[in-house]
Amino acid sequence: MVWKVIFTCLFLVFHLVQGVPFFKNHYDSEHEILGLLEDLQYGYFQDPKPLKKVQPAPCAFTREGCCNDGETRALGPHRQGCDVLLCTDMYVQSCWDKFDSGTLNCNSKFDRDGCKFSCAQCKAQSPPITECLRRRPAHGCCWDGKVALEPNGADCMKCEDVYKNACLIFKDISGGCRSGSWGIRRFMLGYCPETCGFCSTTFSFASSSYSVEEDTGYVTVNITKTGTSDISLDVKLSTNNGTAFSPVDYTAMSDNMVTFLANEQSKLVNITINVDQTVENDEDFKALLSHTNADQVALGLLNTTTITIGNDDQATFSFASSSYSVEEDTGYVTVNITKTGTSDISLDVKLSTNNGTAFSPVDYTAMSDNMVTFLANEQSKLVNITINVDQTVENDEDFKALLSHTNADQVALGLLNTTTITIGNDDQGDWSKLIF
Repeated sequence: MVWKVIFTCLFLVFHLVQGVPFFKNHYDSEHEILGLLEDLQYGYFQDPKPLKKVQPAPCAFTREGCCNDGETRALGPHRQGCDVLLCTDMYVQSCWDKFDSGTLNCNSKFDRDGCKFSCAQCKAQSPPITECLRRRPAHGCCWDGKVALEPNGADCMKCEDVYKNACLIFKDISGGCRSGSWGIRRFMLGYCPETCGFCSTTFSFASSSYSVEEDTGYVTVNITKTGTSDISLDVKLSTNNGTAFSPVDYTAMSDNMVTFLANEQSKLVNITINVDQTVENDEDFKALLSHTNADQVALGLLNTTTITIGNDDQATFSFASSSYSVEEDTGYVTVNITKTGTSDISLDVKLSTNNGTAFSPVDYTAMSDNMVTFLANEQSKLVNITINVDQTVENDEDFKALLSHTNADQVALGLLNTTTITIGNDDQGDWSKLIF
């Protein structure tokens, strides 16, 4: 045994001097090089011994093959119908190297990770987690691809790092467990791109969006932790402007540290909403999570959430006077509509008329929900109503003008939302033709 290890080490040193191209020429991928290094680390180059022959299960001879238990027949390709596909082989060549051709199982000496159909030490993400995430279940997915039935995955099987050796190898070679490492990308295939373990502590927002009325003064976001930990872990919370801007609309956060104790699975954090008296549209901004330690913390799919601030201010519209008077031959009467309060947006109010002793169209031209638009900086608006001239001697007549709103969330009516308009008679009779 000793002389074989010495020979192998000398063999590696000799070819390392020749450079990496030797490994590229003699091994199909970096995975096989990693497998070789691990074999050296854990002492798997041992004196060959006869392998025990095991009679394969009947399912092994079917087109569909066996499930992970090695006994149940799959219903279709890729182990369709099996409970869960926990792992797939990322070290194909090393598996065949260690494979006992007389059986369909790997030698148990190398089957350290509990997957009977793989000899490798590192596994890819199982397809069930991908399928589960596509269904977007209310409480999310368990690490093994099952649908979580309770909040925070309380009903999920305990999540543990079952590939510790692979984690150590990747960490030693790549300098850390980061998404930039080819090993980690191949290892997790997107499920936990910033962890070495099959299962990790993952931080997410409980919801993809939150809404709050401006005068509430704050919005509470819920950050959840999936997975267990024996230590305190930190995640960072930041905000980004959208249509809402800091510090006018809210108080920004930049890498604010949120600490989860070992037994904490969720954390409520308040973000300050700044109150103003300005009428505006609903506005939004984003909150984002980032991590401080890629070796211990991963981010879930909901690592960004949108926060909408609902407008709760109103501008009040009124007539400037309760009554207006005009001589008939003037041809029009001008009413003044005023706006109380400030706004960052254009607002509309509707103007209508109702007959009194004056009738439309004989005495004036009626209006029905005519839109009057106030720009953001306008506080008053003059509107003309047409008075129709005739040659008939008559008493003074009147009609009413009324205001109504188009958006109760942004517009209110003042006390003077109705005004009376009096048309003064300016016609005279011809008394010279009067016969006594």
